[in-house]
Amino acid sequence: DYLGIRDYINPVGGMTLYGKDEFAEHGMNLMFHQANLSPYAQVDSQRFCPALSIVDVLMCLGVAGVSRELKNFNIK
Repeated sequence: DYLGIRDYINPVGGMTLYGKDEFAEHGMNLMFHQANLSPYAQVDSQRFCPALSIVDVLMCLGVAGVSRELKNFNIK
């Protein structure tokens, strides 16, 4: 309440750890961030390996590709 923050966005992996009801009891809205990992051409073009790192995306897609991929997510 000190800062007036009411929304908390956690990575989707936290869905098993945190409950929305528990956050709501304290006036907070809990949401979960889930990246949509779109396949892109990597060095090993035989198969796509998702969720390596932002460095992999940068090296394979460049700055414009990183910007595009960072906008590709869902909030649950």
